[in-house]
Amino acid sequence: AAAAAEKEKSDPDELSDSDELGLGVFGQLAFLCVDDRPPVRKSAGQTLFSTIGQHGRLVTTKAWSGVIWKVLFPMLKDVRDRYESAAVTPVDVKPGILIHHTRDTEQKQWAETLRLTLSGVARVFESR
Repeated sequence: AAAAAEKEKSDPDELSDSDELGLGVFGQLAFLCVDDRPPVRKSAGQTLFSTIGQHGRLVTTKAWSGVIWKVLFPMLKDVRDRYESAAVTPVDVKPGILIHHTRDTEQKQWAETLRLTLSGVARVFESR
């Protein structure tokens, strides 16, 4: 603990090891939020935003800048870009599997991901 405190004092721009680890975990979850599989995106988003909500108070003020600028905003941009470039033709469905008409195209699936992502980011800002 003393070494971490000394490191913090010696270079105020450098993040602690725990902050670096947290940013890495958040970054990997954000990466999964743009996965091609809608259930993976949904689960990753739920995990990311609930983790930030539950443990965000442990993130230092310095690290919040990284969470916002290196994780949340790039993820929002990636989700929006995927939504804008998604196909509007019906997705191929295996026989016997039904898809609701609100999720029958890639664009509709990405629209739902975008909605969930915007909602999650808004909750982060609201709670912080």
